[in-house]
Amino acid sequence: MPVSFSPHLPSYAQFVGGPIATLGTVTGGSGYTNGTYTGVALTGGLGTGATATVVVAGGAVTTVTLTSGGAPVIPTGSIGYLIGDVLTSTDARLGAGTGFTVPVATSSRWIAGVSRTSIQ
Repeated sequence: MPVSFSPHLPSYAQFVGGPIATLGTVTGGSGYTNGTYTGVALTGGLGTGATATVVVAGGAVTTVTLTSGGAPVIPTGSIGYLIGDVLTSTDARLGAGTGFTVPVATSSRWIAGVSRTSIQ
């Protein structure tokens, strides 16, 4: 998607990450405990606070549905999630599996100190 800038934005505006908008294709891993788990904290990347509902079937994570994209950059002081950040979870309810990952496909990006725009 092309990005257009308002002529009113200062030339020093820089993009930083933000909350997750969408997730990419799940790599399911193996050895997880079958079930549906809500409120699963996602870890990895440069953001904080993302949660999801995670479905495990046949010992592999099959579905990750984003329930919270995480905290905005400004209040937390974090950089925010970036497209391509690889996330996983250490939630004990998922069991002792390994190898589950899901990338950030899109994020709600922030232009530092200026305005918010969604970029792919």
